[in-house]
Amino acid sequence: MGKKLLIFVLHKLFFLLFIVNQSFAFNNYDSSREKPEETPKCSDCHSNLTEKKSKHTPVKENCESCHKVNFKEHTENGSNGLHLAENIPALCYNCHNGLQNDLTTIKNIHQVIKNKNSCINCHNPHSSDEDKLLVLDEKKLCLSCHNKEVASNGKKTANINRILTNAKVIHPPVENGCIACHKPHASDNNYLLIT
Repeated sequence: MGKKLLIFVLHKLFFLLFIVNQSFAFNNYDSSREKPEETPKCSDCHSNLTEKKSKHTPVKENCESCHKVNFKEHTENGSNGLHLAENIPALCYNCHNGLQNDLTTIKNIHQVIKNKNSCINCHNPHSSDEDKLLVLDEKKLCLSCHNKEVASNGKKTANINRILTNAKVIHPPVENGCIACHKPHASDNNYLLIT
C-alpha cells in the first residue's frame, strides 16, 4: 500500500507543480516580444488623395480628425467602415468657425454653399494643386456654374461664361480672377461684390 500511496502523492505533486509552473509562465508572459499586428495607415492605400502640392491641414495631422474608421471592416468591405465624423458643412465648421459665423450674419450667401455638399462643391477636402484647395482653377471653377443663367433669392445672374466668350473687350479685373471683385462665400453686397 505504501508504494501506491507514494505514486499517488508524487503524481498529485507533479500535477500541482505543472499547474503552478503554467500559471507562473502565463502571468509573466512578455507580450512585447511578439510582433504586434500593425494598424494600417490610410496612406498605405489612399496616397493618391494626398499627392497634390497643397494638403488640407487635418490630412497632414490625422485622417481621423474628419473620418471615423473601423479598419477591419474598411479593409474587408471597401467603403464600409469609413464614415465622416460629422456631416458637411458642420464638420468643416469645426475648424472654419469664422466662416460659419459670417454665414449667419452676412446678408447674401453664395448659392453653392447652400447646395448639398456645400464646401466640397468647390474645395477638395484632402489635397489640391490649386490655391485654397479648390477643385479647379478659380476662374474655371466659377465658370463651371456660371455657364448658364443662375437664379438665387429672386435675383438672376447672367451667363457669365457666354458674356466673357462673346465679349470684344474683357473687363481687366476679370483677368485677375473672380475673387478680385467678388467674395466667394458671402457678402453684404449684391452679387457677392467686395464693396
